[in-house]
Amino acid sequence: MQNKTYRWGILGTGQIASAFAQDLQLVNNAKLHAVVSRELTRAQDFATTYGASKSYDALGHMLNEQEIDILYIATPHSLHAHQSIQSLTAGIPVLCEKPAVLNLHQMKEVLHCASKHETFYMEALWTRFLPATEMLLEIIESGEMGEVHQVEAEFCATAPIDPLSRLYDLSLGGGSILDIGIYPVFLSYLLLRMPSSIEASGQLAATGVDQTCSMTFKYPEKGKESALHSSILYDSNMPARITMSKGYILLQAPWYASPGLTIIKAGEDSRSIACPPKGIGLYHEILECHRCLSNRHVFSEKWNHQDNANMLELLDEIRRQVGVQYLHDLAPK
Repeated sequence: MQNKTYRWGILGTGQIASAFAQDLQLVNNAKLHAVVSRELTRAQDFATTYGASKSYDALGHMLNEQEIDILYIATPHSLHAHQSIQSLTAGIPVLCEKPAVLNLHQMKEVLHCASKHETFYMEALWTRFLPATEMLLEIIESGEMGEVHQVEAEFCATAPIDPLSRLYDLSLGGGSILDIGIYPVFLSYLLLRMPSSIEASGQLAATGVDQTCSMTFKYPEKGKESALHSSILYDSNMPARITMSKGYILLQAPWYASPGLTIIKAGEDSRSIACPPKGIGLYHEILECHRCLSNRHVFSEKWNHQDNANMLELLDEIRRQVGVQYLHDLAPK
């Protein structure tokens, strides 16, 4: 199975789908086989650009042909749950762009479907699989810097204030929290796990989505906390800082696609470790999918289904405190 060439399908033809297709071309045992878009001409154009054999205007048509080994979902957030379930029910493994779904209720439905059909499912939280993240975890696990005490991270990227755009559309799961705030929340969760308390506040647009969000996570252990921030009103290019009992580590900017680490240990000169991502960085999550499929795993041990559920629990509480409510939140639980 290690030498198998995996045939990928991509659902969606937007910016992140293009980035994924570019990195897919860097993977030796990967081939883009099929593309789906609501507009067939867009699927055809995308297929021509990235060398796919098939184009469709409906997901069901592609799934019925059973010609792909795994599907990458790159559509608006509000469509992820339904499309993941549709694919998993057809027995097609799924890599779904983050956020995997809009809320914990949807996440439980998707995970139940993956379990029922014994089919691989992973959220495309690509930062988890980057060389810099792996190196960070290796240093922490070695104990050379002591314990993690604080995590400081932010993701801020200016977006046009346009009520008709995806980021400002409440029906599509818009706002900074789910789109980019998920990154600092992820880093805090990865290093300190579930907090004992969350304090979140933000600024809402007229459409009801959040434009900025500030989050503080506190933990039972004295002195352990995270300070996190996201915004679509302004830019920031700060490194993420992990304060430890023997110094601190910086994930070099942009930390969510970090090219390396800077380690400052008490009483020693600082040192840097270069570990840049390959391609745009999505390359590494593709390799993880292939590893899982070749070993017949239904989830990744590095970013498993319990991690998915825990993240949505955190994001739900943050949105509740900030006041962001999606129509899908009103669905029967």
